Amino acid sequence: TPAQIASIETANLVNFSTATIAGLTTSQVVSLTTDQIAALTTTQIRAMETADVAALTTVQIVALTTSQAAYLTSAQIANMTTAQVAAMEVADLAKLTTSAIVSLTTAQVAGMSTDQVSALTSSQIRAMETADAKALTTDQVVALTTAQFAALTSTQVASMTPAQIAVMETADLAKLSTSVVAGLTTTQIGALTTEQIAALSTSQAFALTSAQVAAMSTTQ
Repeated sequence: TPAQIASIETANLVNFSTATIAGLTTSQVVSLTTDQIAALTTTQIRAMETADVAALTTVQIVALTTSQAAYLTSAQIANMTTAQVAAMEVADLAKLTTSAIVSLTTAQVAGMSTDQVSALTSSQIRAMETADAKALTTDQVVALTTAQFAALTSTQVASMTPAQIAVMETADLAKLSTSVVAGLTTTQIGALTTEQIAALSTSQAFALTSAQVAAMSTTQ
């Protein structure tokens, strides 16, 4: 029963086979204490059924260690609720594999806190699906670090909305590669503020196409 599962000593729990862990019901998984969750081995975590991971409470999610987070599979991550992802410790989130980052849904990405977003590694940022990059809220875009902006791909930036482009900090905008700048749509160019345009480097300015320059208004 769930009560029996909750009473198992952590020293005994870690000796459960991966098959036994995979065989736990969702009600049994939810009954695990935070100490039990934190004690699970990385292989046990990876063996958990996606439905069981999706059933974890936010308190249990917080109890996960960084080592355990690194072993979460893409399928497990994709099936987590937005509340679960939002509850992840920033250190744990930064340990997710790039394939796990790719599996994030747009709702999960949009539900992240600004602290979580700014904690993502450059490799994780680069691995994000274009739909996920477009799903970032304007607050999340502002929270991105200069290093993260430098990691953005042309495809990711080109998928962003004018509202996202307009809130980019000038220091972050300056980190975009010339190829990324050249890939901005005319609509995005039209969304740039006077301060943003003035902050473009010489190489970025020279990278602008004639169509992009023509898309600028006299007030820009």
